[in-house]
Amino acid sequence: PHMSPMLILHLVLLVAIGIAMGLITRHYQPGPTPLDATWSMVAGVIGAAVVTLAGAQIGLYELGDFMYYATAPTGALIGVIAYAVIITKDDDDHTKNGSE
Repeated sequence: PHMSPMLILHLVLLVAIGIAMGLITRHYQPGPTPLDATWSMVAGVIGAAVVTLAGAQIGLYELGDFMYYATAPTGALIGVIAYAVIITKDDDDHTKNGSE
C-alpha cells in the first residue's frame, strides 16, 4: 500500500510532538521520576497518537487540521501521567507485598 507524503509528514510531526512532550513532562515532574527518558518518550508518543487519531476518527477534526496538532500535546501529557501513575501504583503494590 502506498502512503501519501502528507500522511508520512503528519505521522512524523505526531511522533516529534509526543517525544518532546514526554521529555518536557519528565523534566518538570516534581520529586523522583518513576520513568526513564525512553519510556517517557514512548508514553508521550502513544498518548499523542491515541488522542489525535481518536478525535479524527469521531469527526472532531481532519488529519492536518490545527486541532489535530493542538490536541497532540494534551494526549502526550495524558499518556505520560497515566503511565507514571500505573508505574507508581505497581511499585506501591510490590512494596506492600514485601517484594522488591
